[in-house]
Amino acid sequence: MGNFEVLHVDESTCKIKISGNFEKKSIKGFYSKVKTVKQKNFSFIAIDCTTMKSLDFAGALLLVEFVSFFTQRGCSATITGVDKEFEKILYFARKNLRQKPKLDTNKEFFLTRFVNKIGKSIIDPFSGFFLFLSFFGESIIQSSRLVLTPWQFRFKATLAHIENLVQGHCL
Repeated sequence: MGNFEVLHVDESTCKIKISGNFEKKSIKGFYSKVKTVKQKNFSFIAIDCTTMKSLDFAGALLLVEFVSFFTQRGCSATITGVDKEFEKILYFARKNLRQKPKLDTNKEFFLTRFVNKIGKSIIDPFSGFFLFLSFFGESIIQSSRLVLTPWQFRFKATLAHIENLVQGHCL
């Protein structure tokens, strides 16, 4: 397992010393130690790897992502004291970080299409029923209004309107 020591040199500088094995098993310990570093605004962060004994790809990727995170926030972050054998792993981790595939948000996934198709097949038959129900309700309301207030029915205006509709459709 790896040992991690966070040394605050001053308010603007932080030094993180990694010793032992920095591998997938020890990443959780690293996360817990550097939480305070992420919360503060340092202008310079140095990650000292002179006493690091072993490094796997997961550890290298974590280091590169950590440096990238602080670089994006405007902080200068460097990894120092890395053995030549670990340089290759860090190189591939940097290359992998730059070539991360981005999800195409416009691309529709199979599950989304499937759920959409099921939803439409359930709702579409009911849409006709709802249109019929709306028409039937409107006709009942208008008929009941006609029965309850027959003196407001304008027979000539209704016939004129029907004749205009018929003439427009027949042309």
